[in-house]
Amino acid sequence: MIFPNTASDVWSERLARTLAINMGATAGLTGFVMSGKQFREYVVPYTLSLAHQVGAGCWIAQGGCGCPEAVADILDGHILFRGKISDVNRRTTKGFARSTLTVQGYGGGDQSAAELFIEFQNEYLIAYINGRVAATVPDLICIVTEDEGQPVATELLRYGTRVAVLAVPGAAQMKTPRALEVVGPRAFGYDVDFAPLVGGKIGVDLASLMECTI
Repeated sequence: MIFPNTASDVWSERLARTLAINMGATAGLTGFVMSGKQFREYVVPYTLSLAHQVGAGCWIAQGGCGCPEAVADILDGHILFRGKISDVNRRTTKGFARSTLTVQGYGGGDQSAAELFIEFQNEYLIAYINGRVAATVPDLICIVTEDEGQPVATELLRYGTRVAVLAVPGAAQMKTPRALEVVGPRAFGYDVDFAPLVGGKIGVDLASLMECTI
């Protein structure tokens, strides 16, 4: 199916999701032709290089310090919460996996009595700790396994898994006023103002990225 023209980008997504649902909720998508000039202006660069560095850092950390700490350090983020997945509630609405996740703290101290609650629509969108907003899109909420630092995507969430939840500053391109209209918390229906995390290496120049040490 080809959509040569649509009224807006929003309608492009609506039509694509409707088509995917009617194809059994599985479909490939190639979209939005752009020029080289547009690509250079809008792309978030060096993400593959950063992903390689995260993998290498986690592999090295398996022999010493914890993998979640290594991933958080490379991404200039921090560990938001540690705990065990205690509940996953899934439902599919209009082509989105609109679901919730609860992580119960453990390990003693204040966090053992704390609870992390995440809402996601295919991706993690907003995180609450004991009812207070802790992180939102377009900053990144990342979940990794506690022991090996393996990523836990929404489709891999399982009851009882021990995880570390990371809060990672998103790319600067995603935090402009125009971008927030599309990817900010209010764009997904949450009555919350975006409060950006400090820092962030996603999208920095390659020279700076290669200077990072593990």
